[in-house]
Amino acid sequence: MARAAKRARHRPAVQAGASRSLSDHNAERRRDLYSNRFADHIVKQHQMQALARLSGWSKKVQVGYDGGMGKYPARLPLPRHGLVAEYWVEGTGEEYTDQGSFLYLANDQLRFMRPTDPASVAKASGSWRDLVGETVRIADVPPLVLSEIMRHCDLSVGVA
Repeated sequence: MARAAKRARHRPAVQAGASRSLSDHNAERRRDLYSNRFADHIVKQHQMQALARLSGWSKKVQVGYDGGMGKYPARLPLPRHGLVAEYWVEGTGEEYTDQGSFLYLANDQLRFMRPTDPASVAKASGSWRDLVGETVRIADVPPLVLSEIMRHCDLSVGVA
């Protein structure tokens, strides 16, 4: 009994969307242009916004009075790799703040872009701007970069 309790104390906590095996990780990398690992979660918009900003992401507040329907990515420039991470979200529900912004967001795809103009990577923080470039296959994203970005997404799903 004491051995089991001792082993339990040393087990790391598993994050909500974290891979639990090598096969899970390989399956994620085989998906072609995006990851749906964190899709279909409903999060509180303003908590997600605060977490995103703390981690260097930018995200436009989604409001209901401008049509409200549409997916806008939270973006994180990765200039050392010539990439921009995009985490797509969409306003959802019938609850709004007094200013008309959605209280909740539905998460969607995580994808990576390689802008046509390398100088635009650093400027990609404005999520309302169109980013011209190509979508990068998940398998072509450096493993450490993918892992860190997945941790960011996991945090937003787990906390917001």
